[in-house]
Amino acid sequence: MAWEKKFFVDNARLYAPLLESRESKREGEHIAMAIRRYLKGKGIDRGNILDAPCGTGRVAIPLAKHYRVTGIDISPYFIRIARKNARMKNAVKNTRFIVGDMKRLDEIFKEGKVFDAAINVYTSIGYGSVADDMKFFRSLRKLVKEGGFFIIYKLKNGEEQLKNPLPKKDFLYFASAGDMLVHERPRFNPKTRRYKNTWKFYRRMGKNYRFVGESGSDVRIYLPGELRKMLSKTGWKVIGIFEDLEQGKAASERTRYMTIVARPK
Repeated sequence: MAWEKKFFVDNARLYAPLLESRESKREGEHIAMAIRRYLKGKGIDRGNILDAPCGTGRVAIPLAKHYRVTGIDISPYFIRIARKNARMKNAVKNTRFIVGDMKRLDEIFKEGKVFDAAINVYTSIGYGSVADDMKFFRSLRKLVKEGGFFIIYKLKNGEEQLKNPLPKKDFLYFASAGDMLVHERPRFNPKTRRYKNTWKFYRRMGKNYRFVGESGSDVRIYLPGELRKMLSKTGWKVIGIFEDLEQGKAASERTRYMTIVARPK
């Protein structure tokens, strides 16, 4: 957990503006609506949802309009922002935000099968080892009710990544209404299937930008078949791997991000 702690705990204040940007919050609302429509279509119109990890609550809080949502994240700073955001959106009644490691759900939740669905949004699958991800899947299986769902929303598709490795170039963009300048240097190793990225952050000071910190990320990129097997071994049955969750369009090897839906066996 070395890089995750540095990135999301030690340097949380650097990354938080990206999660809290207007664009990111709009995306969070879109994701929440997509998940809501899917679950409602499957008969889960209300109930308890687990969002792990939840970041600053950009998906959990919009979902709380329809469900009781518990969010867990390793970053105390993100959780403080999530609680503040929930208060601002009058969502405190239907949200609970907990500081904790998604790899240690067994130590956090003692209630048993209390969730109607669990969601995992974007790339946190692959942050650690295969054993870490297997433990996470197994722990979730103990928490989700029979007939419930586990949705991994928009995970990088290893098949597409292998066919189209990232060009060896850097990315420079503004975040948080231009107050933050972010410099990314991503690199993908096809042999290890590790997607490593160096992030440098610059904050606006008057007319200029000043360097304020640096972090690195290191994520394993999975093939769809690998995840299907891992989920099966941990008590889940994959019922679909989608390019578009709402339209039910199946993912292909050209799909950049895949959404996986599983149910308890």
